[in-house]
Amino acid sequence: METGQAGAGDAQTEIQLGDPVGPAVARMSIRLQEQIRDLEQTLEDERRALMEAERRYAELKEKYDAVIQRVGK
Repeated sequence: METGQAGAGDAQTEIQLGDPVGPAVARMSIRLQEQIRDLEQTLEDERRALMEAERRYAELKEKYDAVIQRVGK
């Protein structure tokens, strides 16, 4: 019996290509697993970018507040 394997991190998913669902469904499942992995990576990247933007915003707000305080005195 032929098998197709797709890794998802440490977990391995084995799909039996000889099963009644057929090789087309097995390939679709593997592609979906790859897309999920890509989306998870994108989400992680976006979260990192958001944290950086929030950090930068806080830094700029501090500078702005300091300038406003000096001008207001």
